[in-house]
Amino acid sequence: MTSNIRSTLHPAKILILGIGDVGAHIARLVVEGQYSSTCLLAGQSGAAEQWAQLLQISTGRDVRATRVNGQDIEALRKLFADFEPDLIVQCATLLAPYVMKTLDIPQAKAIVQGGFALQTAAQLPVIRAVMQARRSVGLQCPVINCSYPDVTNAVLAAEGLAPTVGIGNVSMMAWRFHRFLPGAAEGDLRVIGHHSQLPFSLAGEAMPAPTPAPLVYLNGRKLDDGELLLKPGLRGGLTQNYLAASTIRPILHGLLDRNHATETHAPGVLGLEGGYPVQFADGDVCLRLPDGLSIQEAIAFNKYAAAGDGVDHIGDDGTLFYTKLAQEAMAPWCPELAEPLKLGDLNKRLALLKACIGAN
Repeated sequence: MTSNIRSTLHPAKILILGIGDVGAHIARLVVEGQYSSTCLLAGQSGAAEQWAQLLQISTGRDVRATRVNGQDIEALRKLFADFEPDLIVQCATLLAPYVMKTLDIPQAKAIVQGGFALQTAAQLPVIRAVMQARRSVGLQCPVINCSYPDVTNAVLAAEGLAPTVGIGNVSMMAWRFHRFLPGAAEGDLRVIGHHSQLPFSLAGEAMPAPTPAPLVYLNGRKLDDGELLLKPGLRGGLTQNYLAASTIRPILHGLLDRNHATETHAPGVLGLEGGYPVQFADGDVCLRLPDGLSIQEAIAFNKYAAAGDGVDHIGDDGTLFYTKLAQEAMAPWCPELAEPLKLGDLNKRLALLKACIGAN
């Protein structure tokens, strides 16, 4: 799944922002895998200080911590200017993605039914602030976005703020196919897919309408949907964060090893919706589509699949428009949540989302 040789890696100054469950997993991978010369963990809680100490003790490597508000652009500017990272990994979110499914209230169930994009206002503000701060201080380092990259990277592309790449989602599906599809471990596997397909794919279940199955090509042959229903399936929930975090490893190789090409899968690459097979070479990333599938066809497929998350389309100015299904799901409870989401309205929409479910 990666063609890199560890001895050619060049450890970098890596900043990890947001030390929740995903961030902690990634911090361990980065430090224990010796990807960083210095690793700075940043967040609002004391988790960053705790994990920095734990990783220092367990590895003896240079791990530091600082507190920062990920929505405070000026604080981020100072952090970036002082630390001068070679790579930023953004893991912070303002509402954990799994929380909505744990709430036994009709409003939360309606949000889940309408699609994950209804929670975009909780996923977008921090990565947007990170990209704004990065641009304002003139940083050119790559940014790995872990917060709903299938959609947030595409929204930010409208402002010229698209992160370099995301993690999880299509790569989680591809990894499972790689391990368990007959012949995939030795073959050429290429997957085009969207976050909307992830829970059903990992569970080994057929996709509910209107979500299509991911496009999966093995040795140039497009597999039938039935071939993708791998059993036993994985249960959803917090434990899947481990797999999501693990998909950062080939991306780290691709960005830090300039002597070898790395082939993997990733969402949000090049500011596109959904995820694709990609190749990193000399620090750059490009799509690695199967023969016979054009870039226009691959993009159109992921835009169509986005409807399963409640996304109708993303406007040229970054406005997120919701599907009729999302609007109907929210109509009895909070119809404003399914109105077009403009970038300038993120804070108001986040407050509305939290009020709808009674969150602080």
